[in-house]
Amino acid sequence: MDVPVMICGFNRPETLGRVVDALRHVKPSRLYFVLDAPRDGNQSDTRCVEECKKIFGRKFDWPCKIYRNYAEKNMGCGKRMTSGISWVFEHEDRAIILEDDCVPHPSFFQFCDELLERYKDDSRVGMIAAECEHFRKTKMNFYGDSYYFDRMCLVWGWATWARAWKLHDPMLKVVDRMVETDVMMNVFGERKYVKRWSDNIMRIRAGKRSTWAAAWATTLYRENMLVAHSVANPVVNVGQRTSSRAGVSGDVFPSPGEMNIVRCEQYCLEDMLYMSKWRKTFKYPRITLNRIWKALCR
Repeated sequence: MDVPVMICGFNRPETLGRVVDALRHVKPSRLYFVLDAPRDGNQSDTRCVEECKKIFGRKFDWPCKIYRNYAEKNMGCGKRMTSGISWVFEHEDRAIILEDDCVPHPSFFQFCDELLERYKDDSRVGMIAAECEHFRKTKMNFYGDSYYFDRMCLVWGWATWARAWKLHDPMLKVVDRMVETDVMMNVFGERKYVKRWSDNIMRIRAGKRSTWAAAWATTLYRENMLVAHSVANPVVNVGQRTSSRAGVSGDVFPSPGEMNIVRCEQYCLEDMLYMSKWRKTFKYPRITLNRIWKALCR
């Protein structure tokens, strides 16, 4: 596989090893390994980070170029992920991105590879995501299609382009303007959700939360870019939400079913529905769509 893959780790060698092992099924030609440094005085971090370095230092049984970027001091999840992705896009025009607890099925890489090529020049599409959360709240009927578009930024296995990442605003400089001009109302549809989102972003900007995904989602909202989601979830998160150092609390955003969905496009891949618990038929209500979103489905 010619699409580069970036993996970011920190102090969880037991899950990182499973993510790295999954690469053998697709044999990427270029690998980018990003690692944060241990926190000061934390012996457990020091031990685990060394174990992660050993995993990233393995010899692989296929031809590939390996690039490593290890932090000298602990940066925290937000800065380490952001700087790592930016480093990758100094060298690549597209990439698949995995964190140390996201174990991918081989079909995930094919899914990303094909959509990265298909939408490489389409500025309306900002990201490709493995995760599909709509089944939790809303029944949808995909009419046999294997991906769909919406505004949800889900990062348990994803891919994007340098053209999209260069628009990223990790410092959240334009958040106030986004609220004032009702950009976020166009995303969430209700003031209460805009308020929750805004409060969370203010905590991040004040340094009270260390997360990168919320800032990336905000960039996608600002640029009115869509996310292409796989109908199945070809990535399994083997970590624990509760022990994560970053993220967004569950009540910040509206439930997945309340965010606008764009009609799926026909797209068939073998074994995308490889997990039996996701082999379901979904139905979703008709939703009024923005004109630009409709254009994707013509």
